Amino acid sequence: MIIYDENIIEELSAHFFSLLAKYESKKKLLLNNVDIKLLKRIIFKDEKVCYKIRDKYKSLYKKIDFSNIDFDNVDVREFDFTGTKGVKINPQKVYYKNLVRTKLYGVEITGSLDGCVVIGTDFTESIGAKLNPQTVYKKNLCDTKLSDVEIIGDFEDVYICGTDFTGSKGANINLQKIRNKTLFFTKLCDSVLIGNLDNVCTSYTDFDGCIFYDQFINKIKDDMKTYILKNNRK
Repeated sequence: MIIYDENIIEELSAHFFSLLAKYESKKKLLLNNVDIKLLKRIIFKDEKVCYKIRDKYKSLYKKIDFSNIDFDNVDVREFDFTGTKGVKINPQKVYYKNLVRTKLYGVEITGSLDGCVVIGTDFTESIGAKLNPQTVYKKNLCDTKLSDVEIIGDFEDVYICGTDFTGSKGANINLQKIRNKTLFFTKLCDSVLIGNLDNVCTSYTDFDGCIFYDQFINKIKDDMKTYILKNNRK
């Protein structure tokens, strides 16, 4: 394998992106039959400890089909993947397992989120994400958008201020067991709430679209009693 020094890589990168800027096809550019390791150094900035998104060219990433390019050890913090194609990310292999404020639109999640930083992460339109609130970094889901995420754990001692549950699946929240009993700015659509709101901070909380489990069960019981009484009278 040919080893290129940093100066040559930077020249190749500048040339590649100058050509990419002129690429006008609606079809994303799929790069086959090339040295994938070299291509990764061209597309991302090799900082030795990790690969960095090239801010100067990040708007051009939307023209690339990333099917052949991995994101292992790439620093994806705060990057917006909206408009990209073919991106597959193993959260265990991105730099520092850190997805803070990353927008994962269209991204296929291929690994576990255990130990990952997902504060402010937007999972909207992502594929395959399964999240255990007990095992993410510091049990912190503050400002996280959980649309298209399957929840596979409980929320005991989990921080969910500003969390948006809209579009998520399997979120069963015991209100008396969340961290600090606080739902500040939380959007609870598509979640099931267990227990009562005694001493729970609900400032700016949006309850639209959620289900209060106890009330729901009681309503079912009442409806059943009403139905039985009506039929017994016939």
